[in-house]
Amino acid sequence: DVYKRQLVSIIVPVYNVKPYLNRCVNSLLGQSYQNMELLLVDDGSTDGSETLCDEYAAQDARVRVLHKKNGGLSEARNYGMKRLTGRYITFVDSDDYIPSKNAFDVMLDAAYEKNADIVAGKFLRFVEKNGREVQTIDRKLESHGNLDELDPIQELQGFAWGKLYKAELFENICFPVGYWYEDTIIPWLVFPKANTSVYADVMCYAYRNNPNGITASGLFSKRTIESTYITKLVLEKIPNEFCQKREIYNLFITQSFINIQRVKNADNEIIRAIFSIMCELKNEFFGEMKLEDGIYKNMEIEKALTECDYSRMKRILRWL
Repeated sequence: DVYKRQLVSIIVPVYNVKPYLNRCVNSLLGQSYQNMELLLVDDGSTDGSETLCDEYAAQDARVRVLHKKNGGLSEARNYGMKRLTGRYITFVDSDDYIPSKNAFDVMLDAAYEKNADIVAGKFLRFVEKNGREVQTIDRKLESHGNLDELDPIQELQGFAWGKLYKAELFENICFPVGYWYEDTIIPWLVFPKANTSVYADVMCYAYRNNPNGITASGLFSKRTIESTYITKLVLEKIPNEFCQKREIYNLFITQSFINIQRVKNADNEIIRAIFSIMCELKNEFFGEMKLEDGIYKNMEIEKALTECDYSRMKRILRWL
């Protein structure tokens, strides 16, 4: 089978994660699908992770270690993308793991059956409490059967992990370096390039809920404004015709609220400034477009942005 000979490139940024690295790498090398290159991008580790990466490379020819100075998650991913050779690509964070040994087999079968550009599977989130792992299964795609086609912009969450992509989708695309919320680019720059996206009925990813991570600890950080900067950045990069697509406009309305919600604990003038920026972006890139989905929350957000009605947006924030 031609698809069973396709090389899968797995990009794993590594930075001071020695306690978690064995589980992550072993879950990848132990996959039933063997034709892979595992790119361990050591981002200047100092806790022994860098040595552990080299040990894996010495034991398994599929492992390539790329040592570099510390530059952050985005720079590490970009570094790996410039050096991959696979037809398909997937991203794995080094403190996470792949729970199903046949995950890549099932996802590649789905790619073959539907000639899919993106394959997404089930995933779970976990946290370690008192030496035990507590798991929560994400059920957003449960209504789909195996090989069902998906609308990636409407149905898939925007994080990079938990999906198999044709590598060509990332041509001329890189993650923004030095900013939080780097995965914001995925639904804007990658999803629209996919002709076909499908669901694979397999548990393909286990995501660690990190109490010290951005999602959990960043609510009171000044860096929450960076989400708005990245939104502006991608709007300036996407082709003009993309902004005429209904699904892109829907995405913008959703992203606008996310950006404002992320700064809700900031000073009022900062919240107002972010709201004003989103109003300006709506007017500049989407003009007179209107929602058609009829979802009350989205309609209220749209009305607040269209009328630059900050009081309405504040009420929505309190309501939700």
